Amino acid sequence: MDVQYLHGEEGLRQNFLVNQEPNGNGPLRIDLQCSGPLVPRQTSPSSAVFVDDQGIEQFSYSGLKVWDA
Repeated sequence: MDVQYLHGEEGLRQNFLVNQEPNGNGPLRIDLQCSGPLVPRQTSPSSAVFVDDQGIEQFSYSGLKVWDA
């Protein structure tokens, strides 16, 4: 798997490119781990926000989409 980071007018885009079909059955799942002082909160099935210790949103992760060849 390759990870791409593309920066444009809409912000930073992160792509996960799976180059070949993995072994096994079932849906493909990519788990992300976070560290540091910000806490992730899922706000919908396709977005999350990261808040500081005051509960103030510092940035968002949104527009999550999947394409299949």
